Amino acid sequence: MTARNALTGLLAALLLGGLVTAEAAQANRLDDAGRSLSKPGMWVHDDLDWLVEPAQARRLTRRIRAARIPLRIAVLPMLEVDESRGDPRAIARSISARVDRDGLLVLVDEDGRMQFAARELPLKLSEYSVNSGLDIDTPLDERIDAIVARVDSAPGGPPQTFEPYSDPEGVSRSSGGSNDDPLAGVAFGSAVIGAMLGGALYCIMRAIVGLVLLLSGRKRA
Repeated sequence: MTARNALTGLLAALLLGGLVTAEAAQANRLDDAGRSLSKPGMWVHDDLDWLVEPAQARRLTRRIRAARIPLRIAVLPMLEVDESRGDPRAIARSISARVDRDGLLVLVDEDGRMQFAARELPLKLSEYSVNSGLDIDTPLDERIDAIVARVDSAPGGPPQTFEPYSDPEGVSRSSGGSNDDPLAGVAFGSAVIGAMLGGALYCIMRAIVGLVLLLSGRKRA
């Protein structure tokens, strides 16, 4: 094996390794959320720690754990890199499956928007009623305080279950309502993105090989 081929292989391995490691770290976020929310409380993804300061998160966790029903808050970006495809419904289902407990789950995205999922919630609450009148410009900790207050004051009722609307990132819905699970669209979108990433990686590798050849030629000259 020539030095040029060895260098090309090393650069390719480093590039691919970096891409795989970064994607795996993001894909594990649902596992992290599920572990952290095994008990009621609040979990904040590292990328969004600017939305909730550590002291605020600790105070809110104490407030949440004093609520009358199990309440969990997950603050995380809606990304396409994991099994959820950036779909709030899929994220809620994934976290709920990992937690495997009844109660109310609140998802907060990178823009501070909230979406709600409930499993066997014994209160007369809906996603609309729990979120009604909460201005997105209000600080997140104040909105969470308001949600806990609404939970504590809500009348009891038959256990109910609801989920966020399905809205996967990067998938255009030309037909059907936003509450459909567009599996075919997700598959198509994944294929397109995979092809784009593959093409980009090919171009990068060609550029690296060209640079190596150019440097090798200069050294021989």
